[in-house]
Amino acid sequence: MMYLSLTFDYELFFGDNHDSFDNVLFGPTYKLIDALEHNGISATFFADVCSVPVSMRYGQMGYIESFTKQLRYMAQHGQDVQLHLHPHWFYSDWKDNQWSFSNKGYRLHEFIDDGRINDIVTDGIEYLNNTLKAVDPAYRCIAYRAGGFSMQPHQKIVGVLYDHGVR
Repeated sequence: MMYLSLTFDYELFFGDNHDSFDNVLFGPTYKLIDALEHNGISATFFADVCSVPVSMRYGQMGYIESFTKQLRYMAQHGQDVQLHLHPHWFYSDWKDNQWSFSNKGYRLHEFIDDGRINDIVTDGIEYLNNTLKAVDPAYRCIAYRAGGFSMQPHQKIVGVLYDHGVR
């Protein structure tokens, strides 16, 4: 018997998004969730939660509410949600109704030396736990998919994740 794990990165595209968040992220994802449920398929969505605190800094409450609502919808419709981090968000700016992204901070290891890696992981896991335990009291953040597929230096990043219950 063969087992497959279907996973998706749930994040805003880094380049120019020439349409609304609804058309770029939320609308297509609702269609995907509904199609998965209709076909009896469950998947894991790795949510880039770094967009949330930065969106809050710029007063993007509509985005945050829609993001949070969609994560709960995922859980309510048989999908798993786990941690994905693109900490470049902490160097991004909201200008002229669009995000200006920096190449700085793209990978989590860039936050080891200044000690912020622990805060980024803690905040991400707490956001997921607070968001998803509202619809699934048994929810636990136990998995992580590295932004940019970067897990170097492996021991330091895995150590921080392991300390936070990610296995």
